[in-house]
Amino acid sequence: MRKYSLLQVGLIGLGCMVGIFLAPFAQAASSNWSVDAAGSWCTAGSWLGNSIPGATSGTASTDIATFGSTLKANRTVTVDSNRNISGITYFQYVGL
Repeated sequence: MRKYSLLQVGLIGLGCMVGIFLAPFAQAASSNWSVDAAGSWCTAGSWLGNSIPGATSGTASTDIATFGSTLKANRTVTVDSNRNISGITYFQYVGL
C-alpha cells in the first residue's frame, strides 16, 4: 500500500475542490459535425474534437454549430437535450 504525505493529500484535496467549484463554469465550444451520418446532438464523437456546441444552462452561449462538407446526403440530427446556442451554419455539399 502506498503512503501519501500530508502535502500530497492536501494538493489532491485542493485539486478536487477547484474542480468542483469550477465545473459549473465549464463551457462548450463552437464545433463542426464530423460524421457523414444522422445522429444525436449530444453524441460527442459526432463533433470535431468531441466538443458538443451549446451550453446546457444560461442564455449567453456564443457557440456556433457548423454542418458542412462532411455531410454527403440529407441527414437528421436530433437535439435531445436543451442547448443554448448562438448560431447554426450550414454548407451544402456540391454533390447533393
